[in-house]
Amino acid sequence: MKRILVIDNDPDILYAVDFILKQMNLEVMTTENASDVQTDINDFKPNLILLDILLGGVDGRLICQDIKLKNRSPLVILFSANEKLLKTYLDYDADGYIAKPFDIKDFSNKITNHLSKTPSKIFRTIA
Repeated sequence: MKRILVIDNDPDILYAVDFILKQMNLEVMTTENASDVQTDINDFKPNLILLDILLGGVDGRLICQDIKLKNRSPLVILFSANEKLLKTYLDYDADGYIAKPFDIKDFSNKITNHLSKTPSKIFRTIA
């Protein structure tokens, strides 16, 4: 079963995304706290991370860049309601973006498409 780590400081978004992803038969871990992201990656071993850009004073794009420097996998999709910030996702090594608010069908299709690109057994953490 594919695993998705969702990081967002809005509990309502976490609840909705968790529900949608579980309906897609995915294993989901949600958190409002990005400070333990590397521990969460090491423990949960997600295939994909869905990461909000604006995390209450923390820039999710910088977290994405750090994740990509330290890990071969997982894929990282940034999401935000701020369209201007989403346009910079490639500058931070993100694998994609999803604009909020999102259409559930479009959201599900993007997640499915990205997960189909994820090799199932290449998770590796660089110390």
